[in-house]
Amino acid sequence: MRLNKYISETGVCSRREADKLIEAGRVTCNGSLAVLGTQVRVREKDCSIVGVAPAGFNSHEPGYSADLWLPLRPLTDPKLLASHGMGFFSGVMGRLWPNVTSGQAQTELTALYQRIEAAEPAVSHIPSQAVPKPNDYSIVVAPGAQGSAVLAVDANSPLSPVSVYDFIYPKGMVEGNAPSTIYYNLNATEMYVGFWWKASSPFDIGPNGNKIAFLFNGGGAAGGQQFMILYPDGRLHVLPEYPGDFRWRDPNVNATTVTLGVWHRIEWYSQLSSGTMKWWLDGVLQGSYTDVRNLYNFDMFQFSPTWGGNSGARKRETDHYWYDHVHLSSR
Repeated sequence: MRLNKYISETGVCSRREADKLIEAGRVTCNGSLAVLGTQVRVREKDCSIVGVAPAGFNSHEPGYSADLWLPLRPLTDPKLLASHGMGFFSGVMGRLWPNVTSGQAQTELTALYQRIEAAEPAVSHIPSQAVPKPNDYSIVVAPGAQGSAVLAVDANSPLSPVSVYDFIYPKGMVEGNAPSTIYYNLNATEMYVGFWWKASSPFDIGPNGNKIAFLFNGGGAAGGQQFMILYPDGRLHVLPEYPGDFRWRDPNVNATTVTLGVWHRIEWYSQLSSGTMKWWLDGVLQGSYTDVRNLYNFDMFQFSPTWGGNSGARKRETDHYWYDHVHLSSR
Protein backbone atom coordinates (compact mmCIF):
# COMPACT_ATOMS: atom_id res chain seq x y z
CA MET A 1 0.00 0.00 0.00
CA ARG A 2 1.28 3.47 -0.80
CA LEU A 3 2.27 5.47 2.22
CA ASN A 4 0.02 8.40 1.30
CA LYS A 5 -2.98 6.08 1.08
CA TYR A 6 -2.17 4.50 4.44
CA ILE A 7 -1.93 7.93 6.07
CA SER A 8 -5.20 9.11 4.52
CA GLU A 9 -7.03 5.98 5.69
CA THR A 10 -5.99 6.70 9.27
CA GLY A 11 -7.90 10.00 9.02
CA VAL A 12 -4.88 12.23 9.61
CA CYS A 13 -5.17 14.05 6.27
CA SER A 14 -5.95 13.57 2.60
CA ARG A 15 -3.65 11.69 0.21
CA ARG A 16 -2.58 14.93 -1.47
CA GLU A 17 -1.73 16.49 1.89
CA ALA A 18 0.12 13.29 2.85
CA ASP A 19 2.23 13.63 -0.31
CA LYS A 20 3.28 17.11 0.80
CA LEU A 21 4.21 15.84 4.26
CA ILE A 22 6.27 13.00 2.77
CA GLU A 23 8.08 15.35 0.37
CA ALA A 24 8.85 17.67 3.27
CA GLY A 25 10.52 14.82 5.17
CA ARG A 26 7.99 14.96 7.99
CA VAL A 27 6.96 11.29 7.70
CA THR A 28 9.03 8.38 8.91
CA CYS A 29 8.56 4.65 8.50
CA ASN A 30 9.59 2.70 11.61
CA GLY A 31 11.43 5.78 12.78
CA SER A 32 13.42 6.24 9.58
CA LEU A 33 13.05 8.35 6.47
CA ALA A 34 14.67 5.58 4.44
CA VAL A 35 12.10 3.41 2.66
CA LEU A 36 14.22 0.78 0.88
CA GLY A 37 14.54 -2.34 2.98
CA THR A 38 11.59 -1.41 5.19
CA GLN A 39 9.52 -4.41 6.27
CA VAL A 40 5.80 -4.30 5.48
CA ARG A 41 3.09 -6.90 5.94
CA VAL A 42 0.98 -7.71 2.85
CA ARG A 43 -1.83 -10.27 3.03
CA GLU A 44 -0.36 -11.88 6.15
CA LYS A 45 3.11 -12.13 4.61
CA ASP A 46 6.22 -10.15 5.57
CA CYS A 47 7.75 -8.30 2.62
CA SER A 48 10.64 -5.92 2.07
CA ILE A 49 10.45 -2.76 -0.04
CA VAL A 50 13.08 -3.16 -2.75
CA GLY A 51 12.23 -0.22 -4.99
CA VAL A 52 10.13 2.91 -5.35
CA ALA A 53 8.43 3.96 -8.57
CA PRO A 54 9.25 7.45 -9.83
CA ALA A 55 6.90 10.31 -9.00
CA GLY A 56 3.87 10.43 -11.28
CA PHE A 57 3.98 6.74 -12.20
CA ASN A 58 0.72 4.90 -11.55
CA SER A 59 0.70 1.82 -13.77
CA HIS A 60 1.49 0.36 -17.18
CA GLU A 61 -2.25 0.59 -17.95
CA PRO A 62 -4.05 3.92 -18.41
CA GLY A 63 -6.83 4.57 -15.94
CA TYR A 64 -5.43 2.04 -13.46
CA SER A 65 -3.53 2.88 -10.30
CA ALA A 66 -1.58 0.32 -8.28
CA ASP A 67 -0.59 0.89 -4.66
CA LEU A 68 1.86 -1.97 -4.48
CA TRP A 69 3.74 -4.23 -6.90
CA LEU A 70 4.70 -7.77 -5.87
CA PRO A 71 7.31 -10.09 -7.44
CA LEU A 72 6.05 -12.54 -10.07
CA ARG A 73 5.59 -15.96 -8.48
CA PRO A 74 4.05 -19.30 -9.50
CA LEU A 75 0.33 -19.78 -8.89
CA THR A 76 0.01 -22.51 -6.27
CA ASP A 77 -3.37 -21.95 -4.62
CA PRO A 78 -5.10 -25.38 -5.02
CA LYS A 79 -8.61 -23.90 -4.82
CA LEU A 80 -7.92 -21.36 -7.57
CA LEU A 81 -6.23 -23.92 -9.78
CA ALA A 82 -9.14 -26.34 -9.35
CA SER A 83 -11.85 -23.78 -10.09
CA HIS A 84 -10.24 -21.89 -12.94
CA GLY A 85 -10.75 -23.90 -16.12
CA MET A 86 -8.32 -22.06 -18.37
CA GLY A 87 -4.74 -20.90 -18.75
CA PHE A 88 -3.30 -18.05 -16.70
CA PHE A 89 -1.74 -15.00 -18.26
CA SER A 90 0.67 -12.50 -16.74
CA GLY A 91 1.61 -9.07 -17.94
CA VAL A 92 5.31 -8.53 -17.30
CA MET A 93 6.75 -5.06 -16.85
CA GLY A 94 10.37 -4.11 -16.38
CA ARG A 95 12.88 -1.29 -16.55
CA LEU A 96 15.73 -1.38 -19.05
CA TRP A 97 19.25 -1.45 -17.69
CA PRO A 98 21.14 1.84 -18.30
CA ASN A 99 22.50 2.11 -21.85
CA VAL A 100 20.52 -0.96 -23.00
CA THR A 101 18.11 -0.38 -25.88
CA SER A 102 14.73 -2.07 -26.28
CA GLY A 103 16.09 -3.79 -29.40
CA GLN A 104 18.97 -5.33 -27.45
CA ALA A 105 16.59 -6.49 -24.70
CA GLN A 106 14.24 -7.96 -27.28
CA THR A 107 17.07 -9.91 -28.95
CA GLU A 108 18.32 -11.34 -25.65
CA LEU A 109 14.83 -12.23 -24.38
CA THR A 110 13.94 -13.89 -27.69
CA ALA A 111 17.09 -16.02 -27.57
CA LEU A 112 16.32 -17.01 -23.97
CA TYR A 113 12.73 -17.91 -24.77
CA GLN A 114 13.76 -19.98 -27.80
CA ARG A 115 16.16 -21.97 -25.59
CA ILE A 116 13.30 -22.62 -23.16
CA GLU A 117 11.05 -23.79 -26.00
CA ALA A 118 13.80 -26.06 -27.33
CA ALA A 119 14.15 -27.65 -23.88
CA GLU A 120 10.36 -28.12 -23.55
CA PRO A 121 8.99 -28.61 -27.10
CA ALA A 122 5.43 -27.53 -27.81
CA VAL A 123 2.72 -30.15 -28.46
CA SER A 124 -0.11 -29.55 -30.92
CA HIS A 125 -3.63 -30.48 -29.78
CA ILE A 126 -4.88 -30.11 -33.34
CA PRO A 127 -3.69 -32.93 -35.64
CA SER A 128 -3.77 -30.79 -38.77
CA GLN A 129 -1.82 -27.95 -37.18
CA ALA A 130 1.97 -27.98 -37.38
CA VAL A 131 3.92 -27.73 -34.13
CA PRO A 132 5.80 -24.41 -33.90
CA LYS A 133 9.58 -24.65 -33.90
CA PRO A 134 11.65 -22.83 -31.24
CA ASN A 135 12.85 -20.29 -33.82
CA ASP A 136 9.23 -19.44 -34.65
CA TYR A 137 8.87 -17.71 -31.28
CA SER A 138 9.90 -14.17 -30.51
CA ILE A 139 9.54 -11.70 -27.66
CA VAL A 140 8.34 -8.16 -28.32
CA VAL A 141 9.52 -5.45 -25.92
CA ALA A 142 6.84 -2.77 -26.00
CA PRO A 143 7.08 0.59 -24.26
CA GLY A 144 4.01 2.06 -22.62
CA ALA A 145 0.52 0.77 -22.04
CA GLN A 146 -1.27 -2.37 -23.13
CA GLY A 147 -4.78 -1.07 -22.54
CA SER A 148 -7.52 -1.22 -19.94
CA ALA A 149 -11.27 -1.60 -19.49
CA VAL A 150 -13.48 0.74 -17.50
CA LEU A 151 -17.18 1.29 -16.85
CA ALA A 152 -18.09 4.37 -18.84
CA VAL A 153 -21.02 6.59 -19.78
CA ASP A 154 -22.40 6.64 -23.33
CA ALA A 155 -25.59 8.61 -23.82
CA ASN A 156 -26.21 6.83 -27.13
CA SER A 157 -25.93 3.28 -25.80
CA PRO A 158 -29.04 1.16 -26.45
CA LEU A 159 -29.89 0.10 -22.91
CA SER A 160 -27.41 1.16 -20.22
CA PRO A 161 -26.13 4.67 -20.97
CA VAL A 162 -24.55 5.14 -17.54
CA SER A 163 -22.77 1.78 -17.43
CA VAL A 164 -21.09 0.38 -20.56
CA TYR A 165 -17.79 -1.44 -20.81
CA ASP A 166 -15.13 0.64 -22.56
CA PHE A 167 -12.10 -1.37 -23.69
CA ILE A 168 -9.25 1.04 -24.49
CA TYR A 169 -6.52 0.24 -27.03
CA PRO A 170 -3.76 2.84 -26.59
CA LYS A 171 -1.65 4.06 -29.47
CA GLY A 172 1.50 1.94 -29.70
CA MET A 173 -0.16 -1.19 -28.27
CA VAL A 174 1.43 -4.36 -29.67
CA GLU A 175 -0.57 -7.04 -31.47
CA GLY A 176 -1.59 -10.14 -29.54
CA ASN A 177 -2.83 -8.26 -26.47
CA ALA A 178 -6.29 -7.56 -25.07
CA PRO A 179 -6.91 -4.42 -23.01
CA SER A 180 -8.62 -6.55 -20.37
CA THR A 181 -10.61 -9.77 -19.88
CA ILE A 182 -14.11 -10.14 -18.47
CA TYR A 183 -15.50 -13.67 -18.25
CA TYR A 184 -18.40 -15.80 -17.06
CA ASN A 185 -18.08 -19.48 -16.07
CA LEU A 186 -20.71 -21.96 -17.24
CA ASN A 187 -21.28 -25.59 -18.27
CA ALA A 188 -23.34 -26.15 -21.40
CA THR A 189 -23.60 -27.94 -24.73
CA GLU A 190 -25.74 -25.24 -26.31
CA MET A 191 -25.14 -21.49 -26.15
CA TYR A 192 -26.90 -18.32 -27.23
CA VAL A 193 -25.06 -15.03 -26.72
CA GLY A 194 -26.49 -11.60 -27.42
CA PHE A 195 -24.92 -8.20 -26.73
CA TRP A 196 -24.56 -4.67 -28.06
CA TRP A 197 -21.15 -3.67 -29.38
CA LYS A 198 -19.54 -0.61 -30.94
CA ALA A 199 -16.09 0.05 -32.42
CA SER A 200 -14.73 3.57 -32.44
CA SER A 201 -14.46 5.50 -35.70
CA PRO A 202 -11.87 5.50 -37.12
CA PHE A 203 -10.57 2.13 -35.94
CA ASP A 204 -7.20 0.55 -36.70
CA ILE A 205 -8.23 -3.06 -37.43
CA GLY A 206 -4.62 -3.95 -38.23
CA PRO A 207 -3.34 -6.73 -40.50
CA ASN A 208 -5.05 -9.56 -38.57
CA GLY A 209 -8.32 -8.10 -37.30
CA ASN A 210 -9.62 -7.42 -33.80
CA LYS A 211 -11.36 -10.15 -31.81
CA ILE A 212 -14.71 -9.43 -30.15
CA ALA A 213 -15.67 -12.38 -27.92
CA PHE A 214 -14.74 -15.99 -27.07
CA LEU A 215 -16.51 -19.25 -26.22
CA PHE A 216 -14.17 -21.71 -24.45
CA ASN A 217 -14.51 -25.50 -24.31
CA GLY A 218 -12.87 -27.86 -21.84
CA GLY A 219 -10.76 -25.17 -20.26
CA GLY A 220 -9.37 -24.00 -23.57
CA ALA A 221 -6.24 -26.16 -23.48
CA ALA A 222 -8.13 -29.45 -23.95
CA GLY A 223 -11.19 -28.46 -25.97
CA GLY A 224 -10.08 -25.24 -27.59
CA GLN A 225 -12.22 -22.22 -28.27
CA GLN A 226 -14.13 -20.34 -30.93
CA PHE A 227 -13.98 -16.60 -31.29
CA MET A 228 -15.76 -13.89 -33.22
CA ILE A 229 -13.61 -11.23 -34.86
CA LEU A 230 -13.89 -7.99 -36.79
CA TYR A 231 -11.79 -9.08 -39.75
CA PRO A 232 -9.66 -6.76 -41.93
CA ASP A 233 -12.41 -6.93 -44.56
CA GLY A 234 -14.69 -5.08 -42.11
CA ARG A 235 -17.03 -8.07 -41.58
CA LEU A 236 -17.68 -10.49 -38.74
CA HIS A 237 -16.03 -13.92 -39.00
CA VAL A 238 -15.80 -16.86 -36.59
CA LEU A 239 -12.82 -19.17 -36.09
CA PRO A 240 -13.23 -22.44 -34.14
CA GLU A 241 -9.84 -23.53 -32.82
CA TYR A 242 -11.01 -27.04 -32.00
CA PRO A 243 -9.20 -30.41 -32.00
CA GLY A 244 -9.11 -31.42 -35.65
CA ASP A 245 -10.91 -28.27 -36.78
CA PHE A 246 -8.99 -25.08 -37.37
CA ARG A 247 -10.99 -23.56 -40.24
CA TRP A 248 -12.40 -20.09 -40.64
CA ARG A 249 -16.19 -19.82 -40.82
CA ASP A 250 -16.72 -16.85 -43.11
CA PRO A 251 -20.08 -15.08 -43.53
CA ASN A 252 -21.84 -17.37 -46.03
CA VAL A 253 -25.38 -15.95 -45.89
CA ASN A 254 -24.92 -12.19 -45.73
CA ALA A 255 -21.59 -10.37 -45.55
CA THR A 256 -22.55 -7.06 -43.98
CA THR A 257 -19.79 -4.49 -43.57
CA VAL A 258 -19.68 -3.20 -39.99
CA THR A 259 -20.37 0.53 -39.67
CA LEU A 260 -17.86 2.03 -37.26
CA GLY A 261 -18.89 4.44 -34.53
CA VAL A 262 -22.45 3.10 -34.11
CA TRP A 263 -23.97 0.44 -31.86
CA HIS A 264 -24.66 -3.00 -33.34
CA ARG A 265 -26.62 -5.95 -31.95
CA ILE A 266 -24.58 -9.16 -32.17
CA GLU A 267 -26.11 -12.61 -31.69
CA TRP A 268 -24.20 -15.88 -31.67
CA TYR A 269 -25.57 -19.43 -31.38
CA SER A 270 -23.75 -22.76 -31.15
CA GLN A 271 -24.93 -26.30 -30.40
CA LEU A 272 -22.18 -28.88 -30.04
CA SER A 273 -24.16 -32.07 -30.69
CA SER A 274 -25.64 -30.97 -34.03
CA GLY A 275 -22.68 -28.81 -35.03
CA THR A 276 -25.01 -25.85 -35.63
CA MET A 277 -23.32 -22.47 -35.38
CA LYS A 278 -24.83 -19.16 -36.52
CA TRP A 279 -24.26 -15.47 -35.99
CA TRP A 280 -26.26 -12.32 -36.71
CA LEU A 281 -25.47 -8.62 -37.07
CA ASP A 282 -28.38 -6.30 -36.27
CA GLY A 283 -30.86 -9.13 -36.79
CA VAL A 284 -29.44 -10.14 -40.17
CA LEU A 285 -28.04 -13.68 -40.39
CA GLN A 286 -24.38 -13.54 -41.43
CA GLY A 287 -23.16 -17.13 -41.19
CA SER A 288 -24.79 -20.55 -40.79
CA TYR A 289 -22.86 -23.84 -40.42
CA THR A 290 -23.64 -27.39 -39.30
CA ASP A 291 -20.10 -28.74 -38.80
CA VAL A 292 -18.82 -27.02 -35.65
CA ARG A 293 -18.60 -29.86 -33.11
CA ASN A 294 -16.64 -30.45 -29.94
CA LEU A 295 -16.56 -33.29 -27.39
CA TYR A 296 -15.95 -30.78 -24.60
CA ASN A 297 -18.74 -28.63 -23.14
CA PHE A 298 -18.70 -24.86 -23.22
CA ASP A 299 -17.30 -23.72 -19.89
CA MET A 300 -16.59 -20.01 -20.28
CA PHE A 301 -17.71 -16.92 -22.17
CA GLN A 302 -15.19 -14.10 -22.47
CA PHE A 303 -14.88 -10.54 -23.54
CA SER A 304 -11.13 -10.56 -24.15
CA PRO A 305 -11.00 -8.54 -27.36
CA THR A 306 -7.45 -9.24 -28.47
CA TRP A 307 -6.05 -6.98 -31.15
CA GLY A 308 -4.41 -8.80 -34.04
CA GLY A 309 -2.16 -11.82 -34.05
CA ASN A 310 1.60 -12.07 -33.60
CA SER A 311 3.15 -10.02 -36.40
CA GLY A 312 4.43 -7.37 -33.98
CA ALA A 313 2.28 -4.57 -35.43
CA ARG A 314 1.44 -1.60 -33.21
CA LYS A 315 -1.74 0.42 -32.91
CA ARG A 316 -1.46 3.60 -34.97
CA GLU A 317 -4.06 5.37 -32.84
CA THR A 318 -6.01 5.01 -29.60
CA ASP A 319 -9.14 2.95 -30.28
CA HIS A 320 -12.13 1.70 -28.32
CA TYR A 321 -14.54 -1.24 -28.16
CA TRP A 322 -17.74 -0.65 -26.19
CA TYR A 323 -20.12 -3.34 -24.91
CA ASP A 324 -23.62 -3.02 -23.47
CA HIS A 325 -26.23 -5.37 -21.99
CA VAL A 326 -24.90 -8.92 -22.42
CA HIS A 327 -27.40 -11.81 -22.49
CA LEU A 328 -26.29 -15.46 -22.09
CA SER A 329 -28.58 -18.48 -22.44
CA SER A 330 -27.27 -22.02 -22.05
CA ARG A 331 -28.37 -25.60 -21.55
